[in-house]
Amino acid sequence: MWNAAARQSGAEVTAENVSWNGEVAAGASVSFGFTGGWSGRNTAPAAFASGGETCTTGG
Repeated sequence: MWNAAARQSGAEVTAENVSWNGEVAAGASVSFGFTGGWSGRNTAPAAFASGGETCTTGG
């Protein structure tokens, strides 16, 4: 993960700001990224959250 700090609780992973990007000026932006992998089944989630908002899948 870059430009963020990961925090995990069970299956939930949260990306949080790091010390140098905790305040974002009006009109500015911040981005982060990660590389993931898995093994075994890759079942699509029934729902997830982005920016604190609950999202659902089309399935």
